[in-house]
Amino acid sequence: MTGTEIWLSYHQASRANRPSTAQLIDLACHKLVDLEDVLDYIFSEGFVEPKYRPVSYWEKVNGDKVKGGFSVDELLQQGVGKCEETALRLVIADVPPAVWFSYHYTNAPASAPIVNQRVKLDALHSACASGHPKVAHLTNHIFQQGYLPKHLRSRVHWQGVCGKKVEEHADLLELLVEGEGVAEDKTLRLIIGMSPIKFATLGRTDFRCADDHFHVDRHHCSC
Repeated sequence: MTGTEIWLSYHQASRANRPSTAQLIDLACHKLVDLEDVLDYIFSEGFVEPKYRPVSYWEKVNGDKVKGGFSVDELLQQGVGKCEETALRLVIADVPPAVWFSYHYTNAPASAPIVNQRVKLDALHSACASGHPKVAHLTNHIFQQGYLPKHLRSRVHWQGVCGKKVEEHADLLELLVEGEGVAEDKTLRLIIGMSPIKFATLGRTDFRCADDHFHVDRHHCSC
């Protein structure tokens, strides 16, 4: 074996705004031959919660992905993980790269279809000084992009998948970790206190979602 130790670093999506953590792993002591062995060791020791096993994968410093069956000895021969600067990256994608939400008009007809929308988190990070976008950043993005007319800003609020109120100051990444807004069938709900029919009377032909209406009371909760 080329070496008996390998450096790795943890890169957790929900902690993207914080420095990564490095760790030196003793390969010989724990009889770790390939990266799958290393992963088994990490999760069995509790360094990372087991629930994140399905969303964890390896990368080199340059971003190239490495398969779990790759020999640790071969990586060390390539210079990967021989020091902290070349540490092998364990990427833990514990939050998705985007958030899903849906528009719900309080006075929409029961037969109105549900329309969902996805916003990539990268679009929100640029407007967030702290690095952790809030629900308020998503709301601002919706109005800045013209998806809703600005005069409705005071008439909207958010709900979770099961109808629980979500505050504007809520951490968006924490909501995603909890399963809110992670998929098209688990959207955050943007409640709009106005009937879509009203838009027609106001002549809002430029409104992008004017033909896409909802009824929040008819939304089925699967949780």
